[in-house]
Formats: sequence, structure tokens, C-alpha cells
Amino acid sequence: MDIGQVTERAALKAEVLAKFVECLPVAFIVADDQGIIYLVNRQTELLFGYDQSELIGQPVEILIAETLREIHVKHRAYYVEEPHTRVMGSGLQLSARKKNGKEFLADITFGPMITTDGMYIVVVVTRRREDSLA
Repeated sequence: MDIGQVTERAALKAEVLAKFVECLPVAFIVADDQGIIYLVNRQTELLFGYDQSELIGQPVEILIAETLREIHVKHRAYYVEEPHTRVMGSGLQLSARKKNGKEFLADITFGPMITTDGMYIVVVVTRRREDSLA
């Protein structure tokens, strides 16, 4: 394989991955190990009411109920020390926060993605069906 073929194949893989993320029927967020948002899909924009450009580079706490933000920073730091795939707040009523300030009940699952560039956290957020907050 020559360099042109390698470059073409890498571009195709990047396109497939980007389309995969966009077609997911759930909010999909990737943040770095400091909690800074690196990537979101269209479902994230629709669920939270933010444009992608408003989320990239922001701390994930922007999407969390204000009353939980401070403790979330501490939980995130503990998670980075011992990363693993998990459902957040199992058995708890977790609230996420939209751009307009309204909160909604959410199910949140996440896991680590280790790369040569470091660790990223992949987060999936869905709105709970029994939600009556928003």
C-alpha cells in the first residue's frame, strides 16, 4: 500500500466514525480526563439545546444540574484515577441541565477510551421516560 492509499483509507475510516457518531439515537459526548468536552453529536444538541460550538471546550459540568456540579468535579477526579465502564448513579434520580436552565431526569452511562493521546471519557445520555421535570 502506498502513502496515497493509506491516507485515503484513514480519511474513509474518519468519515465512517463521524457518521457513526452522528447516527446514534442517543446523546453522545466525549470529554478528556479533565472533563473538557471534545466531541458531541446532533442528539446532544437536541437534548440539551446547545449548538455544538457552544459545548466544545466547555467543562461537562455545563450539562449537569447546578446543585450537583461541585460534587461532580470530585467524582470525576476519582473516576479518572480508576476508570471503568459504569452506569452513573445507579438507583439515583440524576438531573441533567439544558441550556435554558430546565432540568430533566437522565440515565447516564460512560466508559474510558484510552488513546495514544491520553484518556477520554465516552458518555451516553438518555432522557428518562418517566421524566416530569422539563
